Parts: sequence; structure tokens; C-alpha cells
Amino acid sequence: MKKKHIRVLLAAGVILLTGVVACVHLATRTSTEEGQIQIMYEEKTVSVSLTELELHPVQGSISNAKGETFEIDAMGFPLEELLASAGVTSYETVSVIADDEYYAELTFAELHGEREVYLLEEEEGARLIVFGDANSKRNVSHVARIEIS
Repeated sequence: MKKKHIRVLLAAGVILLTGVVACVHLATRTSTEEGQIQIMYEEKTVSVSLTELELHPVQGSISNAKGETFEIDAMGFPLEELLASAGVTSYETVSVIADDEYYAELTFAELHGEREVYLLEEEEGARLIVFGDANSKRNVSHVARIEIS
């Protein structure tokens, strides 16, 4: 009988701990105004309105780790264009971060090399697409901010 009570107490403790961790996580999420992306560069934060940038057709295919290919046919703009509109001229690394803190890192060489990197316009917000990756793990939905280093 005592083992059953211990198991119940342990389960209740795990549930309580999970609730506390979830509350802390939700309290620390980055929120931005709809249609805005925050760009953190040289110790300052600039909000850029996505409606100020000219949308272009974006077409191509991306692959996941299973080898499945997905066709992209959307409207968006190159990530470089967004950075330029915020006055970002030199950097080594760009971290594109979602509102749930999922992120992808890109280097200067990737943004100015063979990779095609776009932010797509979606109903839920901006989405990062990196064409040319063997695995689409660097695709980030609900982009909230970009940190430059």
C-alpha cells in the first residue's frame, strides 16, 4: 500500500514540476507585434515591419531528413533584404528565432553564397526557408526576432 502512495506522490510531483516549467517557458517567450520582426544588432533592437518590404515569388524545393521533398510556391523576400532594411551591413552569424525559441543559424558566407535564404509571408507570421540544405531543420516558422553577431 505504501508503494502505491509513493507512486501517486511522485506522479503528482512530476505533474506539478511540468506545470511550473511550462509557465516559466511561456513567460519568457518573445512576443512581437503582428507583422513585425525584431532585429538585435550591435546592442540595439530595431523592429521592422514586414509590410514595408516588397514581396517576390519564391519557388523551389526543400528536403527533410527522410529524403522527402516539398515544393515551395509562396511570396516572400530574401533575408538579406530584411537585414539591409534594418541597417545591418556586416556580421558573422545570423540567428533566426521563432516565438517558441526554436532557431536556426546562418553564416555570412551562406547568405552571400550558394544558399537561397528567404522569409516567406504566411498567415501565422514569417517563415524562414533555406534552399539547398540536405535537411530542412533550419526552416523556422513564426519568426519573432533575428539576432546578429
